Amino acid sequence: MILTGCTLVIGLQNPIHSIIILMGVFIGGTFLLMILNLPYFGLLFMIVYVGAIVVLFLFIVMMLDIKMINVTGRFRDLFSYRHIIIPIFTVEALLLFASV
Repeated sequence: MILTGCTLVIGLQNPIHSIIILMGVFIGGTFLLMILNLPYFGLLFMIVYVGAIVVLFLFIVMMLDIKMINVTGRFRDLFSYRHIIIPIFTVEALLLFASV
């Protein structure tokens, strides 16, 4: 969930949506810290990052007048065939070298 959220934060065109997804990533990190039996750090992570920094970013971006751009071309470039094939070849090469 956290890795998918990080990819969406980078890939989305709308900055408001990116910041909301970033809040989800930080909440997922908090739950991960809670599962690892670190409740103090989990709550500190939640209060500092989600409670202060991300909310500040959200209000700053909402105050800006951001023009929307064409998303279809960017989305097509983000998920093109080379972004799928290159990681597959990398994993295959790593597995090949690990077995030698």
